[in-house]
Amino acid sequence: VYSALAAFLIAGLASILLSRLITKPVKSLTIASQRIAQGEYHQRIPDQDIPADELGVLARSFNSMAERLEETEKMRRQLIGNISHELRTPLTAIKGSMEGLIDGVLEANEPTFTQIYRDADRLQRLVEDLQELSRVEASQFSLHRQPLAVADLLQSAVGPLRSRFENKGVTVELFSEDNLPEIQADRDRLLQVLQNLLDNALRFTSDGGRVSVSANRSGQSIQISVDDNGAGV
Repeated sequence: VYSALAAFLIAGLASILLSRLITKPVKSLTIASQRIAQGEYHQRIPDQDIPADELGVLARSFNSMAERLEETEKMRRQLIGNISHELRTPLTAIKGSMEGLIDGVLEANEPTFTQIYRDADRLQRLVEDLQELSRVEASQFSLHRQPLAVADLLQSAVGPLRSRFENKGVTVELFSEDNLPEIQADRDRLLQVLQNLLDNALRFTSDGGRVSVSANRSGQSIQISVDDNGAGV
């Protein structure tokens, strides 16, 4: 009888201790998940509440997921801020030009209308970029890969922008390592990336500055770089 009572008491204490060890990380996980659902992406399960078992693996995976969610939220906020800034610039220019036309400060001539058209065209491109971004996030974006010669790609990227460089007095130079192999890539997308970089380089480089585009081997890859001596971004 005494042995049975002692065994029952020990089993009861062990079960209580074991249940607390199990429920504590589960409770912490529940509280953290509820707070993340409310938008508190900084929430984590404390290290002291993470056991060294399968629940610990789950808790560490949860913390890793929370970190990625927090980083995604930061990127989303930064993206919204960048978009607002980019949209505000052409809208302000169009509004200012229209006010100038209404007040008679600006002449209703071809240069004025051309500038308004360029600002509206830039605004349209920004909206199209947003639509493209939504397609990427919805997994409706596809790349059309084909063999491309890197030297020809650089020429195609710089060609349409040469007049803008010349008008601003900025020198653009191309450097391509000899005997580079062809790459398998989407030509239009690569041109889009390169021309965006070139546009930024031109925008932040003063008159008489220099912008260089180079392609070199980097291990098993090819590295394409856009470099300038401007103020930087």
